[in-house]
Amino acid sequence: FVQKPVELLALDAVPNWRARSRLAVCVLEEVWGTNIDEFRPLIRSLSQFDLITSAFESSCEALREITGRPVIHLPGAADLKRFVPSKPVDRVIDFYSIGRRRSGLHEQLKPLLHSRGGFYLYDSATKPPIAADHTVHRELLASLVQRSKLFFVDQAKIGHSDQSKGQVSWGPRHVEGMAGGAVQVGYAPQSEDYDRNFDWPEAVYRLPEDPEKAVSEIAKLLDDPEEIKRRSDVSLSNALHKHDWVHRWALILDHFELPHTDAMTHRRQELDEMAKKIGA
Repeated sequence: FVQKPVELLALDAVPNWRARSRLAVCVLEEVWGTNIDEFRPLIRSLSQFDLITSAFESSCEALREITGRPVIHLPGAADLKRFVPSKPVDRVIDFYSIGRRRSGLHEQLKPLLHSRGGFYLYDSATKPPIAADHTVHRELLASLVQRSKLFFVDQAKIGHSDQSKGQVSWGPRHVEGMAGGAVQVGYAPQSEDYDRNFDWPEAVYRLPEDPEKAVSEIAKLLDDPEEIKRRSDVSLSNALHKHDWVHRWALILDHFELPHTDAMTHRRQELDEMAKKIGA
């Protein structure tokens, strides 16, 4: 698993790693097409792998050309069994926004929710904090999403055009919100990739670009608890059928024509049962 290309340097620290592996798969989380030339020597080292996966579909072709190896799109996912509430919980957080945000929308949203006595949860740190324990971090994130009515999503690297340079992608936030039963609101790519993975209209409540109009839409949705519940149920049911990590692991096994394990079959049955209880 590699979050950024520079981490491929660690391969040199593992002697004879390839000789000890019958099959080798490299999972790339964040490789922007615009940065591939910068890391070309490191990316060439991926030619030792039998399969490369990329979280960004738009980077797959360039990776194939450089490495000469099969590359498939492996989108972000979530541990649905962790994120789905095990019992009904009070959604006391009106609007949850993680990480980067649109400043105009943020400045409009703060006074709106304050005037309504609402709870707007957002990051106040200027730099991403480092989690001391990733398991605790994911448990906390799941717990917060489970208690949120609305969850903000956006295109990857919004506000950082120097890094994305026009490449439009989506990240795991587009799964994590719905996995916890929150209604995802915000902005998503208008792309074949996104539409293929989120092929139902309730996947994201799309906001206007104008901050004032966007905040008006958020207020309208918060005033409609029945619509929030409907959207939550529809998206959570779809996520249980499509966006658990077991669905991603299945893509890798299918590439090698390997059978799914009994544990995978059992987990899918559990997810299906969870979706049936929602009834959307």
